[in-house]
Amino acid sequence: MALSQRQLQVELERLVTEKNASGLETTIVVCCRDRRAMLLDVSTAITHEASNIISVQSEIFTRGAESAFQYRVMLANREQLQRLIGAVQAVEDVTLVSRGSLQQLRQRRRDH
Repeated sequence: MALSQRQLQVELERLVTEKNASGLETTIVVCCRDRRAMLLDVSTAITHEASNIISVQSEIFTRGAESAFQYRVMLANREQLQRLIGAVQAVEDVTLVSRGSLQQLRQRRRDH
């Protein structure tokens, strides 16, 4: 049985956000221009807004042109998530900030 778009969104939400005693744990993906100090700039913005960075993964799609980072972060609440997304979007050369994973991003790129 195929899931509806809404059911898929709910399932994704369940997978990427887990409530525990210390807050919300979620994963975001940041697409950006591949440039020197980009990881530092994005990590600094996230550090200012998130309670904690749990893990970071990076991938270069086109050297010197496009890269992406996946951050798993701990947040106090959904409002903090919105502030975090806004702060990352404000970083120079960031082109996309979304919830999800690098694997999902790669799949979307293959599908288009």
